[in-house]
Amino acid sequence: MSGAVRKPGSAIEQLTFANTMRLGEQYRAFLDDPARVIGANEKRIGLPDFPANSSLRTEAELALLHEYVALRTPERVAQILAEREADGIKVGPEVITTSMSDPRYAMTGKAISQLLDEINPVVMRVKNKLDRVRAHKLDPTLTTVIDVPEHGAYPSGHSTQAHAIAFLLTAMAPDRQAELESDALRVAVNREIAGVHYPSDSAAGRLLARQIVDLMLGNSEFAALVESAKQEWAREDTKK
Repeated sequence: MSGAVRKPGSAIEQLTFANTMRLGEQYRAFLDDPARVIGANEKRIGLPDFPANSSLRTEAELALLHEYVALRTPERVAQILAEREADGIKVGPEVITTSMSDPRYAMTGKAISQLLDEINPVVMRVKNKLDRVRAHKLDPTLTTVIDVPEHGAYPSGHSTQAHAIAFLLTAMAPDRQAELESDALRVAVNREIAGVHYPSDSAAGRLLARQIVDLMLGNSEFAALVESAKQEWAREDTKK
């Protein structure tokens, strides 16, 4: 059993990100950064409530995170360390993953860049509003592989980024959907193995990613960019 004791109505239920950690200075600017493509449609984004601190579901999630400690092999930890920054998130073929610096895939890279520019402020505002305590603060016996990010747990930003990239690239190459979503799931679960996210954070990130990508594709200029990018996916060297 995890180190968190299930006591409904006790002090554990009052734990939030804001009263256990401090929002990092590097993230504060995102709170006022406008969603340039999504714009006013950001108000349509919504997530279900996360499980209460004292709930059986949270207790089960913490127990699972403790089990995940056994999965911290050198290879897995190396992945986790590489994925700390957005440019280390590998979703899709390597040639597409590096497309943001490859002139042959300029449209794909531009679309991914615009998508991430929208995700970062939106995710930070949602995190700040929902204010979920990090798992290691709720259960101090849980160790982590990396420094815990200085912002709320819910939803997982890495899950949001990875799944959003997967959804976007699936719009360009539907036949690669399974591969892309598998890559995104790996990134999300790695954050759980690292001890910095609950599984429900990852699930919420996937849901948020779907909403963001759908809103982006509803923008005529962005949709036209994606149509142009589809031609890059038709190249023979992206089919390998």
